[in-house]
Amino acid sequence: MASRIIERRKLVKASVGEMRDRISLERREMVSPNFGDPENTMAFTVIAEVWAKVSSITYQASGEKNYNNVNISRIPALKFMIRYRDDIDFSSVVVRWRDKLYAIDFIGDPEERKEYTYITSILRGADSEEANQ
Repeated sequence: MASRIIERRKLVKASVGEMRDRISLERREMVSPNFGDPENTMAFTVIAEVWAKVSSITYQASGEKNYNNVNISRIPALKFMIRYRDDIDFSSVVVRWRDKLYAIDFIGDPEERKEYTYITSILRGADSEEANQ
């Protein structure tokens, strides 16, 4: 009987010590103005606080994107690795880490095992809406 060799992808596991940074996932909402205030304000509601493995990456954006005449085709970004969560709808969610907000650019489960979720994010700016115009 001949033995069969099956090649498998290397499974990425994170030890408890690697997932040592506490991040919060926050929903971004526009709040209608109070009487007399001319503009809407942005509010953030914490929907989950999780442990994460944080690593910095240089993100290659697709295509040539220009914001305020600044080419951001290669920008520094962070990759957060958290335990898989299926109870969170990541639309209009930002990541807060070390008192800074990061806009989520990509969410994935590359191994499709529902163990970890990878979040690629870019520094968002100040807490106000004006920082992103």
